[in-house]
Amino acid sequence: MRPTVIGIMGGIASGKTTVAGMLGSFGAKVIDADKIGHSLLSAPEIKEKLVKRWGKDVLDKGGAVDRSKLSRLVFSDAKA
Repeated sequence: MRPTVIGIMGGIASGKTTVAGMLGSFGAKVIDADKIGHSLLSAPEIKEKLVKRWGKDVLDKGGAVDRSKLSRLVFSDAKA
């Protein structure tokens, strides 16, 4: 039998984490794509590729990927 897959989407503060927690309490395996994405952005090879594509403007003063800047760059680039 194939497992049932449920995707939870919604805007900021719409209850996604609450619903995921409820499903988890019933034994569902919960995968948090935001957590995965955040951890990937700190990986040196990912940062290197982002800087190569969009320049050092994608980094904050401490050298970490600035997610707000990255978002603006990606969503303003029709080829991205």
